[in-house]
Amino acid sequence: MQMKQVLLVGYRSDRKAILERLQRLGVMDIRSARREDEQVEGFLREDTRQQAASFERAAASLAQAVAVLNEIQPEKKGVLGMLNGRREIGMDRFEACAAEAGKQLEEAYGILALHKRKAECQGEIQRLTALLAQLEPWQTMDVPFSFTGTRRTAAFIGSFPSAGTEADWTAALAEKLPEGTPFQITVYSSSPEQSCVTVLCLRQDEQAVELALRGLAFAKPPLLSADLPTQAARERTEKQQALRDEITQIDAQLAEKTVLREALQETADYYTVRAEKYRMIGELWQTRHTFAAYGYVPAQDVPRLQRELCEKLPVLMDVQDADPAEAPVKLKNNGFTAPAASLTRMYALPGPDDIDPTPVMSFFYYLMFGMMFSDAGYGLLMVIACALALKFTRPEEGMRQNMKLFLYCGISTTIWGFLFGGFFGDAIAVISGNFFGRQITLQPLLLNPMKEPVTLLLMSFGIGMVQILVGLGCRFYNTWRHGDRWGAVFDTGFWMTMLIGLSILAIGMATSPVVLYIGAGIAIASAVGLVLTQGRKNKGVMKVVGGLASLYDSTGYLSDLMSYSRLMALGLTTGVLAQVFNMIGAMFGKGLVGALIMIPVFFIGHAINFGLNVLGTYVHTLRLQYVELFSKFYEGGGRPFEPFAFHSKYTRIKEENKS
Repeated sequence: MQMKQVLLVGYRSDRKAILERLQRLGVMDIRSARREDEQVEGFLREDTRQQAASFERAAASLAQAVAVLNEIQPEKKGVLGMLNGRREIGMDRFEACAAEAGKQLEEAYGILALHKRKAECQGEIQRLTALLAQLEPWQTMDVPFSFTGTRRTAAFIGSFPSAGTEADWTAALAEKLPEGTPFQITVYSSSPEQSCVTVLCLRQDEQAVELALRGLAFAKPPLLSADLPTQAARERTEKQQALRDEITQIDAQLAEKTVLREALQETADYYTVRAEKYRMIGELWQTRHTFAAYGYVPAQDVPRLQRELCEKLPVLMDVQDADPAEAPVKLKNNGFTAPAASLTRMYALPGPDDIDPTPVMSFFYYLMFGMMFSDAGYGLLMVIACALALKFTRPEEGMRQNMKLFLYCGISTTIWGFLFGGFFGDAIAVISGNFFGRQITLQPLLLNPMKEPVTLLLMSFGIGMVQILVGLGCRFYNTWRHGDRWGAVFDTGFWMTMLIGLSILAIGMATSPVVLYIGAGIAIASAVGLVLTQGRKNKGVMKVVGGLASLYDSTGYLSDLMSYSRLMALGLTTGVLAQVFNMIGAMFGKGLVGALIMIPVFFIGHAINFGLNVLGTYVHTLRLQYVELFSKFYEGGGRPFEPFAFHSKYTRIKEENKS
């Protein structure tokens, strides 16, 4: 799409209104007129980063609040509803968000405060759970953990690092104490990891007993509580329940606030739009009384910009032809080719010297997708699903174009399916023969890939040769239009005629010697032309050497042609797998039991086949376009057109009337 370079100049006092109008129109890619550190005499640069950051923080808080509400009560969406894009709102409703923005932000802060308190409660519950686990082995102990004995006795509360009975630990401790030292061990619990005990001894033997206990790896527990273990466990259990009750109350409060979700979403978008506007203010040329905005506008949108901006607000507009090397790229295609534009963007946008490959690529993509998938049943499923989704949903533009892409691919798949005689494989023949007593076979309109794989392979090579020639034709046209006409003829034209000659020669080998000689003559003449011209930039004998060496490139074209064998391979894969699942479903007999078993096998098997092969077909068809077609003429490297517009997250603001 042709771009125009536009310069807008207005009063600084009208800056806000002009920018809001530009943002609403969304047709101008505003570019910074200078570098971050550049200073121009007489012009100012307003620092709006703080205001923009403030709005971004507000938008982030509102988005977090919406996420919290979605956790409590997710938005209800049906199967088709999941395909719907953002909710549409009118401009009046969006502008009304300004009056309620402060209130909604306070609501968001309240929601986040409740969520924070809920997280604190959950963390405290986990801490109490861990503490109760530590208290569990001590539940039969009838003294607190802080108990150290009486005036005449000493008490040691702790654990040994393994299992054992009171007799076991008494014997082990006695071995380490002087003979006759009195003590008593009480075991409260025992497990492979530890034995929880209390050791009592006379106060006068305290040091000796403590030393002996160390020798047995005796460990004192942390002070879990100053109360009895049973009382400590009861108090913590009650506290856990209180925290759970508080979480329930918080969830109820948050559930009540889900009615605010749409308002919070709209306010978040409002702050996002304001943040973008303030970031843009910091990019503008400004003086004390004026400002200027510089950027690019699609040529077709210039009249609208003049009508909606310059005729309604005090702003001057200067329009010039844009330099293709600097202008951004916005693809323009018709209804048939536009769905495939996303595939071009995935690779690269056209550079300044490129032509848009989408019109050429889209035709071959639809054609080859259908040939690889090649089942009328699967194609009809794609057509019906995409048509219903387009009819009953409101998807985003990108999703809408993807639906159209698969709709057209489904149409191509259906056509190729009837040409090859495939309808869920051989489902018609299997079902009619097994359950209706008379086998009905869907006859192919062109050929049966299972019986004629060589013919299918030759057809694949033929389509591949056509695409390679079309790619070379695009290179020829692009070189010619840039003024290098001899280069177009010598470097591309001779290769095109040579490939055509070789193709005619191959046809002649199977049909007529006359056709063979014609093809051979064209190929030889083209090869001579290549030898005489491909070394033209060299000197002396290197001209001939360079020309002869160029013929080696024919191996590259042969390799490219072999890549198109995947058209046959994937087409056969789809049909073979479909027939395998049909055969498995028919293995259980012809009666009612067989039918009841075949139905789930049929649906599950074909669902698997559909999923695997639609993905494989998508990828391999794309590979043929990127590697075999684009490599012939397309460079890419263009910068995308990024208009100053409403880039909202939750809502779509209805565009103004363009009439």
